[in-house]
Amino acid sequence: MIKNFTYYVFFTFCLLVSSKVFALRDIPQDSCFYSLDSAKAHPTKVALLVLNGKKLTDVPAEVLTFTNLKSLHLTHNQLATLPAWLADCKSIETLILSNNNFDTIPRVITEMVNLKELDFSGNNLSIIPFEINRLGKLEILVLSDNQIIDMGGAYELYNLKRLLVRSNRVVNIPMGIIKMRKLEEVCFAKNNLEELPEQIYLLPQINYFSFFNNKIKAISDKVCNFTNLTYINVLGNELKDLPECLFSLPKINIINAGANNYSKETIERLTKLNTRKINVFLEKSQNEDCFH
Repeated sequence: MIKNFTYYVFFTFCLLVSSKVFALRDIPQDSCFYSLDSAKAHPTKVALLVLNGKKLTDVPAEVLTFTNLKSLHLTHNQLATLPAWLADCKSIETLILSNNNFDTIPRVITEMVNLKELDFSGNNLSIIPFEINRLGKLEILVLSDNQIIDMGGAYELYNLKRLLVRSNRVVNIPMGIIKMRKLEEVCFAKNNLEELPEQIYLLPQINYFSFFNNKIKAISDKVCNFTNLTYINVLGNELKDLPECLFSLPKINIINAGANNYSKETIERLTKLNTRKINVFLEKSQNEDCFH
């Protein structure tokens, strides 16, 4: 059990690290700046600008002068709006706005058409506007720790690979999720879901599937359409059984499915299916996931 738990923690840590370094890849160290003053001294060199925890209520106008800026981090500030001129920063591909005071996604965001990663986690969002679909290059969308009830029409992001909507108030996932054919990692943990749409099982690239702490009563056998699946987390739901085919998926490493409503007999039967020494947790909850 200790060996299995250690592997689980290591696997989650790797996912966390990979999510953080996405914005830093291919950026030379001398192009990374962590204060506005240092960035102003070398405006054409700035590719990464990190202004976290600066108590900002506005985005500094100097950002517009950093014409090679790729990645802008403004987490843990006091932002509630964004300036219209941000749309003129055509080089920005990563925008991190987590832990601010946004209750809506500003319209200017939908005009930043070169964005590949957008993080609005830890704000006060309740609805995701349909206009977000204008972000045709977006690969990562992080909306965790908000008050989202309705994902709206935000399912036409055809290049999206990672969708994290942990700790919200989502009650259903629309059938339109089938349009996200490139989706690899999906997390709707800690919401109010009671069932999953059949369409979600038709996404061909899923390798990470996390829906822990909802009210889901059943996982369809169609989950085994996910031939690339390495990780599934459905702990803390209302499941009485799991699809047996999960244990024979070629790439599966972790099945985290404790704290459900299995009978003792079901646990014994499922345990016997684990002939490949997959990391399986059926009786106890393990560490949470979705990259934090």
